[in-house]
Amino acid sequence: MEIVPVHWDKPEVMAELPPMDESYSMAVDTDIRIQALKLQKESATADIDIAAAGNSPSVSLNAGIGTAYSTPGPAFGNQLKQRVSESVGLTLSIPIFDNRRTKTAKSKAQLQKINAELDIQSRLTEIAQNVESWYIDLRAAQSRYAAGIEQEKAAKLSHDLVNEQFSLGLVNTVELMTAHNNLLQARHSLLQAKYMAMLGHKMIQFYRTAQITLP
Repeated sequence: MEIVPVHWDKPEVMAELPPMDESYSMAVDTDIRIQALKLQKESATADIDIAAAGNSPSVSLNAGIGTAYSTPGPAFGNQLKQRVSESVGLTLSIPIFDNRRTKTAKSKAQLQKINAELDIQSRLTEIAQNVESWYIDLRAAQSRYAAGIEQEKAAKLSHDLVNEQFSLGLVNTVELMTAHNNLLQARHSLLQAKYMAMLGHKMIQFYRTAQITLP
């Protein structure tokens, strides 16, 4: 496996964020868990209708045809002509008492629907909090990145000045190392802010499109 380096410049790091409410709406539309919970709610609604149908009258229609064929006796053909019997039946069933089975099934389905609705609201709140959190973190990282650029410039100038003074014997090794460490710390802070900002950009992209792209 060969790792390909990824580089981002200042305009990409400091890119303007899309509207937060738009990102939230897109995150809801692309969230697989929300879709699954909505299907659970629809299923529970259907179960309520099915359970409620247990209290409804039902009508059944049945029909039959038969022959009293027997042996020994006349030939089968003659018996078929003389002894064919036909029947048609219509049954009307009106539920009166079912030991609360229908009511219990309906209550269970209603409870499942309520649970699905609560899970949907909980997931919507979770998505909203996550999106808002990434916006806050990204903006903070962008601010640190902008400040880090100026801090790195100042540390570089100080480092170069102290390095020149050291070559002239005007400062000691401790001061030189301090300036060097300050420059490294400034660069480290700048790099950290840069990649935290890009992580925020990519996470917001993921919430909006359910995909992450790299250059």
